[in-house]
Amino acid sequence: LWIDSDIVEFPVDLPTRLIADNPDGVTAPVVLIEEPGPLGPNQFYDTTAFVLRGRADYKPDDTTPYVEGRSVQLFYPWVPIQPYLADGQELVDLDGVGTVYSVPMKLFK
Repeated sequence: LWIDSDIVEFPVDLPTRLIADNPDGVTAPVVLIEEPGPLGPNQFYDTTAFVLRGRADYKPDDTTPYVEGRSVQLFYPWVPIQPYLADGQELVDLDGVGTVYSVPMKLFK
């Protein structure tokens, strides 16, 4: 389990929930900035690390915290529904995550 040092509060059952939701993969929740965020309520916390699937090489020289077309969006819906999320699906494949995430031990063996 990885938790950034600036995360000040999270549910006590978060590790259990992350593993239960995706026991064989890397899993990260959407973390929001406490209201009011610098850009408004319910702003996504870590757009730099959360990279859309297949977009890791999109605008590689752009080092700004949010790159439209590469980063998860700042405001809801954080991940565009299509083509990333099928009906009834709750997990989204991404090229990168951050902030808080669980990683299965098999990746370290």
